[in-house]
Amino acid sequence: MTAEKPRLAPIFVSYSTQDVEAANQVVSNLEAMGLKPWLASREVRPGESFVKAINSALGDAGYVLLLISRASMGSPWVEREWMAALSRREMVLLPIRLDDTPLPPLLNDLLFIDFRVPAGATALQGFFSRELSPAVEKTRDPTPGPALAGATRRELRLSIQRCLDRLAFRELLFDLEIEEDSLPGESLHEKILFLLHAAERRVVLAQLIDHVERDHAPCIRAQLVKLRASP
Repeated sequence: MTAEKPRLAPIFVSYSTQDVEAANQVVSNLEAMGLKPWLASREVRPGESFVKAINSALGDAGYVLLLISRASMGSPWVEREWMAALSRREMVLLPIRLDDTPLPPLLNDLLFIDFRVPAGATALQGFFSRELSPAVEKTRDPTPGPALAGATRRELRLSIQRCLDRLAFRELLFDLEIEEDSLPGESLHEKILFLLHAAERRVVLAQLIDHVERDHAPCIRAQLVKLRASP
């Protein structure tokens, strides 16, 4: 039986109407991967409430792509969108820089995609390709039920965020020999995100997965079931 292809949560594109050409380029790059990002200029139908449509799409999204430009950083509506995304614990807010406009101070710690350079489109596709790819390859037969061996990076991130409290997170850091102060971010959600990046750089991601599965297996398996049923 062919394994079911991993699904991705909806992608919301936040942009200024002055940057609609760049927004269309971003959408086209993702559509080439088979993804279907939500763009207001395409999705809001004539006669439909713009505010209601935006609110609904933003509420359903798992990702917000924030197009950073002089125009968007001067838009109160764009500001409301990224502030709403930042307040949601499991939302991934991914800035995409269109020009040299600085990121808002609250977003300085976030990874961003640079569309000022030709490689920006490739980097954006690479980000979502990684989100859909196994975090580590299976090296052993999994224990009964869903396990993190073979889980996508998104499944890994959300399962850990849902299953670890602050104490369990610090125990994980101790096991990996990573100092908490070395990780950017203020909230536990942010620090887990940066921990995963650090674990990949230090080639200790498999060790991280083993630790989490050993100490939090029931919660991890339950969350994987939920994520695979409704990403």
